[in-house]
Amino acid sequence: MKPELTIQHMLDNLSNQAVKASDITKWIKDNNGSVLEDSFWDFNNELCEGILSERWEILTDIEKFKRLFEVIQLWPCYSTATFLPRLHMDGVSSEAETFCWQQMLLILEDGSPLQRRTIEYVLWVDFFESQATSAKAWNGIMSLNPNKKAKERLLVNSGPVPYVEKKRFYHELFNNPDDHETLAECLARSLDDYYGDIDRTDAKAMYVELKVKHTNTFMSYLQKEL
Repeated sequence: MKPELTIQHMLDNLSNQAVKASDITKWIKDNNGSVLEDSFWDFNNELCEGILSERWEILTDIEKFKRLFEVIQLWPCYSTATFLPRLHMDGVSSEAETFCWQQMLLILEDGSPLQRRTIEYVLWVDFFESQATSAKAWNGIMSLNPNKKAKERLLVNSGPVPYVEKKRFYHELFNNPDDHETLAECLARSLDDYYGDIDRTDAKAMYVELKVKHTNTFMSYLQKEL
């Protein structure tokens, strides 16, 4: 039986330099998930490009996503996660797209803080910010019934998603006073985002009823700008 190809095997194939996957993992942890630099950036870029171009193995789109998520879990930072929208933009099957959303949810629900932050950022900057993918990505991932923890993080980071797509979820938060602080942040981020397209009438009707102190940063912003 052919041995399973690991991330370390791929790294060894890329260079004669003795670079260990664990060294890059340590750098990311030490630098709190910062964008990779210098040779580590080069190694990551070549490795992820190699996955997409099938340098080491013939892969389906689902298998490519699976490999990319392996890299993200090992090296949680935007340098790795940016290859998710790269693959998605190539035009993948609906099954592969759903697999991508499922893996994102697994990380948002149970991943480490750095892994969760990485997925939140790539969703916000790439999938939600791009108006070509925003509504589709939002509806696709929300259709998978994320748990409360993941749903809150998705809503907080959904500023660029059109307001009409988020409205019913905002009202779910509004109906539970314990979620009002989260809703204040969501409304503020939607208002602040160029693509947020906030419904000021609807948002204001909720804002004035929120059980949140007006010293709260997001409440202060809403009071001033809404």
